[in-house]
Amino acid sequence: MLNYIHLLELQVIAHNDDIVVVSFRCTTSALDWMTNFAAASSEWELEEDLAQGQSGWFSSCCGRLFGGKPRVHTGFYNNILKTIPLLEEFVAPLLAADQPPKKLIVTGHSLGAGMSTMASCYFLERYNWKDLPHKFINVSAGTPRSCKKEMAEIVEKQLAELRPLDKAVMCRVVNNEDVVAKVPVGYVDVGKLVLLTEDGYVLVGPRCEDSHIIDVGEMKELWETYPSLNELAASYRGAEEGGVDGEDENLTEYEAKMKMMPRAFRDHCPDCYLAPLVKLYNREHG
Repeated sequence: MLNYIHLLELQVIAHNDDIVVVSFRCTTSALDWMTNFAAASSEWELEEDLAQGQSGWFSSCCGRLFGGKPRVHTGFYNNILKTIPLLEEFVAPLLAADQPPKKLIVTGHSLGAGMSTMASCYFLERYNWKDLPHKFINVSAGTPRSCKKEMAEIVEKQLAELRPLDKAVMCRVVNNEDVVAKVPVGYVDVGKLVLLTEDGYVLVGPRCEDSHIIDVGEMKELWETYPSLNELAASYRGAEEGGVDGEDENLTEYEAKMKMMPRAFRDHCPDCYLAPLVKLYNREHG
């Protein structure tokens, strides 16, 4: 039973006696996707950056020239820096050592998935999960890559220590050919892969060929090859009015727009993630 809920700009925080959920909002337009494909990185230095409210230009450049601390996606990092004071206000009291055991679930889709990864980095660093009665769980969907190799290794090491104690789980759900889960170039994945296949099955930790990385040039080529993406983005911004013409008159306006999209973008849509999970639930529970 839900006891309390906080509606904030970037996320919803809800909790009851057993569970705390921090959910980050998803991307709201096709153009938003493009902001994740090429991104600068910043050093992960919470204390200094929290004090100034952002990573700053020096953080983005200094480590590249002289080496330094592990690096993360600047955009997601700056967003989580603005969010951490809210997490400290609303979530920290629920995770105190004297609180009854709880599961902290951090989740999000697309932009929200990148945010949930940054939040996971924060929660894993901030709390001593070995000694707390609580458990940390991160499940993200359509997750853009947001950690450089050194940062990812730190997170994976923390997870490896906590997993045998049943104290932490981190999963990234990828739907079929979702292009957002392959970008930005230069960043790496964190957590166990959960693959939703084209025929509606859920594979946990499959061995997948992941050698192909979508780079900025290829994204521009995709954008030029599929002019319908521009039309779709315009419709999401409210620039278009009326219905969408399609080959099948029985299609709804939404279905017609979905049909216009290339598979790599269509697989990123939230309902395309939900459908195989609903099928799985129905198979398991009748």
